[in-house]
Amino acid sequence: MIETSVVTGTGSYLPSKVLETSEFPEQLRVPERVAAKIGVNKRRQSYSPQGFECRDEDMGYLAAMLALEAAELEPKYLNRIVVISATPTRLFTPLKEEAAISLAGAVDQEEFDSLGLNDGYGSSPAHILASRLGVSRDCWASYHFEGCGSLVWGLDEVHRMREIFRRTLIVASNTSSSFFYSINPASLDENDRLNANIFGDGAAALVVQTWPVVDGMERGIVSSQGDFDFSDSPVSTTVVDHWNPNESYPGQFKFHVEHRKVLKSAPAYMQGTMERILSESGFTLKDVDHFIVHQASMATLEALLKLARIPREKVPINVDKYGNTSAASTGIILDEGIRSGRIKKGDLAMVLGAGGGFPGWQYGGVLLRV
Repeated sequence: MIETSVVTGTGSYLPSKVLETSEFPEQLRVPERVAAKIGVNKRRQSYSPQGFECRDEDMGYLAAMLALEAAELEPKYLNRIVVISATPTRLFTPLKEEAAISLAGAVDQEEFDSLGLNDGYGSSPAHILASRLGVSRDCWASYHFEGCGSLVWGLDEVHRMREIFRRTLIVASNTSSSFFYSINPASLDENDRLNANIFGDGAAALVVQTWPVVDGMERGIVSSQGDFDFSDSPVSTTVVDHWNPNESYPGQFKFHVEHRKVLKSAPAYMQGTMERILSESGFTLKDVDHFIVHQASMATLEALLKLARIPREKVPINVDKYGNTSAASTGIILDEGIRSGRIKKGDLAMVLGAGGGFPGWQYGGVLLRV
């Protein structure tokens, strides 16, 4: 029996706070010509110096609940959970020096408990989500510390494992705003200011189920590809100068994004993936109803449309109002398109993404019958 992967539910969450580019504090502003090229007029922001409106794991949970509701699936029936984020709420386990030394050797359970590590810090975001959802003990939860292209890459992975995991929840979230306000102003550089203007906060979730292919069926993944390129990387991380191992995230490290490299290479990765998928599936550019593409910036999006000759009217755009929401971007576009009625059942959608895979490039594409 032939089976395929069907996206049966989508969900997304965006913080309520809208930050206009004109409202940025002086230390985060970029020249007007640069801001115009970036093309992000506003973005959603979860973090401020006063604290979080909604943490990374909370946004992922809320998006997941909406996706499960849309799929009419109870969490207890999930076989697998995949959580993707480069900005998780809990990144480091705050250990005192003696605790770290104790962990380096063999410790018994009583000694381990005395270290106070059972407070949730350092726990995998996937296991935290699994616990909040109340999934069964048989559900496999995995976390991927990856960037912009990882939701599409993860969707390809789930499709390839559809015979093993028949009901999967994929969640991607991004709270990059926490990096900009928690960094000491003296540590800010040009890259930090560019990041602040480009990125926005948000989360998306997809429920993917394995269904048998029957006559007349007009849903499911037609073709998919996911790949890495370790020859180069557009993203690296740096520990900031005021990092304290006894403090918890945020503010402990920052991202360095090679934005010129992204502008040059991301469109090429997505265009190449798109051409391979179309060639293998037998479809043409004209057959595709919607192109759901990762939007690193308006400049990167325009470069992709020109390179791949994608009709602009087939591309839902949200980078201007949400910014680059990293791995969540394509999921948010797909969810909003379905809920608004722009993307309808039976439509053919090409989902494309490319970005940092820590290390290297991570990219992929999925041709999906919605």
